[in-house]
Amino acid sequence: MRDTQNNDRHRPSLSSNPVVLLFGMVGLGLLSGCTLNGAGRARTPGFSGPIVITQGGTYSGKWESLDPGQPAVTVRTQDPVLIHNSTVRGAGTLIEATLGEAQLRVRNVEGYGVNPNDRTRYPGRFVTGYNVRSLVVEHSHTERTSGILVNGWKGDAALGQTITIRFNTARNIEGRYSDGQGGWQNAFDRVQFVQFDQVRNISGATIEWNRVENVPGESRVEDNVSLYKSSGTASSPIRVNNNLIVGAYGWPLGQSYTGGGIMLGDACEGAGYSEAVGNTVIETSNYGIAVAGGVHQRIVGNVILGRGLLANGKFADADPDTGIYLRDYCRTSGHDPKTVIASDNVISWGPPQAKLANLRADIHNGAGTAQNNTLINEGRVLVDEATIRAAISDWERRASAGRISVGLVRP
Repeated sequence: MRDTQNNDRHRPSLSSNPVVLLFGMVGLGLLSGCTLNGAGRARTPGFSGPIVITQGGTYSGKWESLDPGQPAVTVRTQDPVLIHNSTVRGAGTLIEATLGEAQLRVRNVEGYGVNPNDRTRYPGRFVTGYNVRSLVVEHSHTERTSGILVNGWKGDAALGQTITIRFNTARNIEGRYSDGQGGWQNAFDRVQFVQFDQVRNISGATIEWNRVENVPGESRVEDNVSLYKSSGTASSPIRVNNNLIVGAYGWPLGQSYTGGGIMLGDACEGAGYSEAVGNTVIETSNYGIAVAGGVHQRIVGNVILGRGLLANGKFADADPDTGIYLRDYCRTSGHDPKTVIASDNVISWGPPQAKLANLRADIHNGAGTAQNNTLINEGRVLVDEATIRAAISDWERRASAGRISVGLVRP
């Protein structure tokens, strides 16, 4: 189990500049000013500077902040806000809603992180929400950001207020600290494509049909998806379903690494009522899908494959774990292993190991119920690359058959 605390230690300060609303409910938010943007860097042609949204409405534009302490877009209203058909760039957080009780929807937005060129910082989040009433991020794309963080939920389930992260694409989630000269240090913070942090007793929450790809040496993600001290309800678990996750690598490459694919019950406290169903998880180094603690957790019908090797033939992780594990690190009060389930998954994790009697480390059940799982070739050989390619193609076919469009859509 990893040390997953709230990792946004450099929360940007909020600006007081109001956004201008034009043409009814469409906020163009074009703030005038000089063309230099953060540490004397020239603003990218075609982009406006940072905006602060203080009224509900619909907003479209191209915004950039090269000051890592200033979000490119700050939402400071509790009224419903839609940001769509937009492009956002920044050295810090791209879209921030930290006032509390925001109702934010981000749709068809491109978000690009920029090296902050500050040795005390790593790239900012694509979207950050604190104690939101509702948050939807859909049909969007992000590159080289530190992903999406939702810290707390203050919504009303009776009003349909929930958190939905769906139909997005992401590439190279980045938690390495800048070296101040356009490169990266070995130091890093633990960041995710999506983390729910103390999102408790939520109904209707979903993280589904997202496609995430991390390239070794060009990214540093911890858990691609982390449910940290978070829970759904008995009738409506948090659903992490039908995502394609390819890649999770430490830095420097080949050293001991604790990250991976999907982590349920992270940090145990208050964790429960969540599921990972129908996901395809490929080459996430340490583990594929796991339960660290809590109750009423399900890992069902997933494909979890990894050779565990870099292009040079060396191990991606010096100390890999297993494709699936069911554990209870915190010795949860009232823990019932019958409620923590891994079933009907297809697994092949790493090469056979002498210490495991020449079997792969496909699954470890320390605190749950594992049943009807398929270990490719009975856990005896390294999965071939053709099988991995076929698993990715199968996920794409399932999305197509369901008429599910993942990623950006035409305005």
